[in-house]
Amino acid sequence: MEIREAALADVSALVALAARTFPLACPPSLSTESIERFIADNLNAESFTDWIEAPTTRVTVGVVDGVVSAYLVLIDEGEARFVSKCYAAPEFHGHGLADALLNEAIEFATARDAHWLRLGVNKANVRAIRFYERHGFVIVGERTFTVGDQIESDHVLELALTSA
Repeated sequence: MEIREAALADVSALVALAARTFPLACPPSLSTESIERFIADNLNAESFTDWIEAPTTRVTVGVVDGVVSAYLVLIDEGEARFVSKCYAAPEFHGHGLADALLNEAIEFATARDAHWLRLGVNKANVRAIRFYERHGFVIVGERTFTVGDQIESDHVLELALTSA
């Protein structure tokens, strides 16, 4: 397993992985059409290229046997870093790949004097909530998140960081 910063050469693999993994995090209330529209509009080659090239965004990948199998998108918001995306291929759930990505993001943010990591997760995604709570995140609020033409309710979670 290798954890590294994404490169433009990873874009097509990231698009394919996002199309596989995003639906797994969606609640049953979301229609297939809304999920497909979100993927087409937000998890496309242009989006990943923009994130990789943006100076305020860091895309990290988990590579297993030469294949991009997980990714995390971290956005600089000043005193906080926002974990916009954190997904692993289902065959690697429970194998430590997402843990390694999140730990790298925590180290990266801490080294840059961020005070918090924040993220949103659908209230129905119990597995993801437990994953983040294992890493010390706590629920601090709520937000809405639009997928296609449907509005979902998310928890906002936060992790207080200690500067290096």
